[in-house]
Amino acid sequence: MDKKLIKVRILEKNGDLKHELNFWMQQRNEETLLLNIDTGVWKIDPKYNQLFEETLDTKKMDVFVDTSLFRKLQEDDLLEIAVDDNRDNAFRLLILETSERCNMRCKYCFEDAKTRGANMNTDTAIKAFKKFISLEACGDSICIEFNGGEALLNFEMIKKVVPQMVEGAKSAGKKIKFTIQTNGTLLTREMASFFKKYEFAVGISIDGVGTYNDNRVYCNGAGTFDDIVKGIKLLKEYGIPYSTISVMYELGQYDSIVELLKYTGCKEFRANLITTIGRGENVLDINNGEFKAKEMAREYVIFIKRMLQEKRYYEANTIYYFLGLLLWHPFMCYKEPCGAGVNQLFITSNGDVFLCQECCFIGQGKVGNVNDEKMDLVEEIQNNDWFQKSQGRITSEIEECIDCPWKRFCCTCPCKVYAECRQIEKKSIFCEFNKYLFEELIWLIHNDTEVVMDFLQYNF
Repeated sequence: MDKKLIKVRILEKNGDLKHELNFWMQQRNEETLLLNIDTGVWKIDPKYNQLFEETLDTKKMDVFVDTSLFRKLQEDDLLEIAVDDNRDNAFRLLILETSERCNMRCKYCFEDAKTRGANMNTDTAIKAFKKFISLEACGDSICIEFNGGEALLNFEMIKKVVPQMVEGAKSAGKKIKFTIQTNGTLLTREMASFFKKYEFAVGISIDGVGTYNDNRVYCNGAGTFDDIVKGIKLLKEYGIPYSTISVMYELGQYDSIVELLKYTGCKEFRANLITTIGRGENVLDINNGEFKAKEMAREYVIFIKRMLQEKRYYEANTIYYFLGLLLWHPFMCYKEPCGAGVNQLFITSNGDVFLCQECCFIGQGKVGNVNDEKMDLVEEIQNNDWFQKSQGRITSEIEECIDCPWKRFCCTCPCKVYAECRQIEKKSIFCEFNKYLFEELIWLIHNDTEVVMDFLQYNF
């Protein structure tokens, strides 16, 4: 597979320079991929084979506006200088740190949760909710997520505030939905009945079968797999929609996730790469290069192809990767600038307001406290130093990334980059993962367009 970067100069009939464009080209099986690396617009077409052959020995090419090649490039939108901004800038997600405490001691916990800590009280939760829905930029449809620590350790508070939030959203003319992220080990029938009544979506944290779940342990070091599965079975019994979230840190784990899905009957899940935030650096040794990014990407691509073929389960990140390659960025963490302080806010158990959950656990992005009645939340967000830095972080402008063909798609979390190297204007340690993944998924979209489009119709 030949691949290369070329600079194309678009010239007027008289030879005057119209503009310059940077393209990445790759040839596979008699077809050529042409990617405008500045806009992210791409096309695969055998008609570009000639262009590929003509630039074999050069990194530059002149194209006049009166040629058939110019018309072909124009027809495929590859000559555009910029693409439409389709980002959603409404606040839609409010995450409440329901409890700092956790009954488990996961070895990679990015919150570094402990057995001791504060619970959020009812008053703080309601104040946070009211401030959120009163924001001028608050969306017509919002989601309240109860998180931790382990959120179920403060179930009594959840029971009290949810009915009030339902009424508050109704009065404000907003649609509201609830979700909770839990390890599942504390689920009871009372909880399941409550979640069913208020139409909660439940996220269960579990990393696979066998040894792949060994990082998720109780405080005494005992395993948690059987207890988590008991919680999943209870959710299924009550007909509560649930999904699983797995932290991916080791080769072979994607196969284990497939076995887990079969074992539990789960249909929806998310496979997140491990982060160095919190205790993650204990598992992910960056300096010694133990995380094999490209090899993990290969396994992920094989997994994605299997998922598309079997049509039995749906992985959320795959959907966002595909949409990103189609230049649509609906999800707040898969766009640039990111959605921290734009689409979401995170409230700690004591009422501190952060731009997002990740910001909190790297010690950045605090904008106030919900108990401060004089706080102008919008002003505090706009003036926040981390907000300005993260909103200004654009991959295509980072020195290490300027010539990367995938810079338009690589919406890397600024907080995760900061956790990796204590700088924000750097590339991610998962750079090689993304490069391999984006290249393979573009060809997958082209070769199996109907299958991919059908997959993207699934609504989480």
